[in-house]
Amino acid sequence: MRSWAQIKQHPGLALKLELAMLAGAGLTLAAVVALSWWQARQMIAADHDEAIAGLTADTVARLNNHLTAVEPLPLYLAAQLSEGCPPRDQLTGMARRALEAAPEAFGCSITRDPGSCPEDQAGSVSCHRQDQAVQTEWRPAKTYYYPLMDWYQIPRELGQALWSEPFYNEAAGQIMSTFAVPFFHRTADGRQAVAGVVAGDVSLARLSKVVNSLGRNRGCVAFLISATGVFVTHQETPRLVMRESIFSLAESSGDPELRRIGKAMIHHEQGTARVDNPLLGPPGRLYFSPLPKQGWSLGMIYPDSELRAELNVLTLRLAGIAATGLALLVLLVVWVARGITRPLRALALVTPELARGNLRVAVPELRSHDEIGDLGRSFKSMTASLASLTGQVKSASLQLVSTATEIAATSRQQETTISEFGASTTEVAAAVRQISATARELARTMEGIKEVAGATRDLAATGGGNLTAMEESMRRLATATGTISGTLDALLTRTGAISGLISTITKVADQTNLLSLNAAVEAEKAGSAGLGFAAVAREIRRLADQTAVATLDIEKTVRDMQHSAAAGARAMAAFAGEVEQDVATVRDTGGQFARILEQVRILLPQFDTVNEGMRAQAAGAEQIHQAMEQLNTGARQAAESLRQFKSATGDLQTAACSLQKEVSVFDA
Repeated sequence: MRSWAQIKQHPGLALKLELAMLAGAGLTLAAVVALSWWQARQMIAADHDEAIAGLTADTVARLNNHLTAVEPLPLYLAAQLSEGCPPRDQLTGMARRALEAAPEAFGCSITRDPGSCPEDQAGSVSCHRQDQAVQTEWRPAKTYYYPLMDWYQIPRELGQALWSEPFYNEAAGQIMSTFAVPFFHRTADGRQAVAGVVAGDVSLARLSKVVNSLGRNRGCVAFLISATGVFVTHQETPRLVMRESIFSLAESSGDPELRRIGKAMIHHEQGTARVDNPLLGPPGRLYFSPLPKQGWSLGMIYPDSELRAELNVLTLRLAGIAATGLALLVLLVVWVARGITRPLRALALVTPELARGNLRVAVPELRSHDEIGDLGRSFKSMTASLASLTGQVKSASLQLVSTATEIAATSRQQETTISEFGASTTEVAAAVRQISATARELARTMEGIKEVAGATRDLAATGGGNLTAMEESMRRLATATGTISGTLDALLTRTGAISGLISTITKVADQTNLLSLNAAVEAEKAGSAGLGFAAVAREIRRLADQTAVATLDIEKTVRDMQHSAAAGARAMAAFAGEVEQDVATVRDTGGQFARILEQVRILLPQFDTVNEGMRAQAAGAEQIHQAMEQLNTGARQAAESLRQFKSATGDLQTAACSLQKEVSVFDA
């Protein structure tokens, strides 16, 4: 029997199987229970929604019935009063009898308009219930300002019956609402005029009892608001009645959702909403529905605590069912797991003996006809086959050890031979590699020489072309020099002609100056008549002087030009001689470049021949090198194969010895 520590460290198959089955079945059960709880919760919530909606509708119907039952009272009295104007005592009797005939009404009143009857008859007759009796009261118009009250003024002005907003009646000491009906008299001119208002009163205390009794049946909180949102009744917070509206409550608590609900209620909408305002009631779901005739709206809050209580009961029931199911499931799983693992445990008790080599141990018989029975029978057959096989392996292992020893000796001899062959091929390959490298180096050197020769040829060709162009340029320069010399000679000749012209101009200027002097003398002789002519003579003399000065300047410039032209002509003649000598030198240099170019052209094909021979030699050496490399690779591979074979032979010998040792353990 294993201890608890052993079970925790090495759990058995039965425990693993039980845990696996319990985990799967437990998760399935938990999922089923959770789904059932969720569906039941949804059904409970839906049932509550339907029930509370029905309760709200039933409450609205009861309130409508209660309020509608009051309406015939004022309608009947208004019809009676439209036929005439009875005295005050008769009005009191009519009101008392009508109230006694309408048990739903708390009170009634007949109020005459001050302008429709004598002054002493103007006022209000009111009746209300008190201590199982009907109390009556007459209040004259002089002391009771009813024309200013909403329950009287609004139906009188509209000329139609309607329900008033809740108000406090001092005479009755009650908060009530009134169904007011105007009655009419025909005037002298045939018009219908309002003669007064008949009102049927409903006590809000009685309405509160109806609302609260229905709300308590399902744990709800009910309230009733008027058409303006004022609380008419409230089940849990009476202080809100007639003091707060649903809108003031939303404003004071900062609850915009409550304001939205209030708008929906006063607009006669029907629906549901979530409320969480402690001033209005406990957190829960609000159901609201209108009272169409009165313009009021009923609200019922179903608290979350009520729903949680039912859900708690549901949870406890489901937990009990789940616990019972889990207990039954544990028992079933343990029974199934033990039935599966019991035969396996019997086989497990035999396996240690087999592991120690005792093949003669008795394997238990399994009588079951399932997979475990087949396993037991196969296990027994396997034990018998293993005993037979062990005997055969013992004899074969002895022969295998002898064979492995012989193979190992042969492989060592072959390994020595292959190693010597590999060393020889390595030396030959190294020599061939050196020859190949030398041939490749010579080939690269010849390629470099060929490239240098080609570059030299190109440079010589370029230099020859440049010398030819230089020679042509020198010729053009000599021609241009001759042209410039001729031009300078022509310029020298023309400057000589210009000198002659300047001499002529100088003579003309002198003559003009002499003439202007003569003209000035004649003008002096003529006196005042020759003043104009004297001025012209002075101007001509001045121009003649300027002409003489300018002529001297031109003559100087022309002499300078003549000297410069003569010097330029001499320089150009000397330069032309030098150019001719340079042209001859360039012509000789071009001839030398042509001879160099010819020698380079002759030398290049010889370089190609040598280069081809070196390439062929390098290619042959490379082929020999590759062949030796392949031979060397083959030798290394053969040596590696022999080493692997030797290692495998050693492993085989070791394995054979180990096999012989291991097989000797089995007792067949």
